[in-house]
Amino acid sequence: MKNWYMIQSKPRQEAVAEKNFLNQDYTVFHPKAVINNKTVSLFPRYLFVQLDDKSQSWTPIHSTRGVSDSAFSLPKCKMMLSTALKIVIAKPLTK
Repeated sequence: MKNWYMIQSKPRQEAVAEKNFLNQDYTVFHPKAVINNKTVSLFPRYLFVQLDDKSQSWTPIHSTRGVSDSAFSLPKCKMMLSTALKIVIAKPLTK
C-alpha cells in the first residue's frame, strides 16, 4: 500500500534530496511558492515522499543525500500536507 511520508532534509538541502529521490524513482511532493520573484520552499527542510510499504524499502530513503535522519508518517504530517495542497490548488494561474 502506498503512503505519503514527510521527510526532513538537511538545512538548505531540499533540492538535493528531491533530485536524489527522483533519481531513485520515488514520487516526491516539494511544495514551493514564488515570493518577491524568488522560488522558496513552503516548508523549509521538508519534502513529502510516497512509499509503497510492501515493495519499497526505507533504507534508501534514510541514506539519500540531503536527507536528515527523520521521517514522519502521514498521520503526523496530515495538517502540513493538507495546507500545502490547498495553497498549490488555490494559487491562481499567472502568465
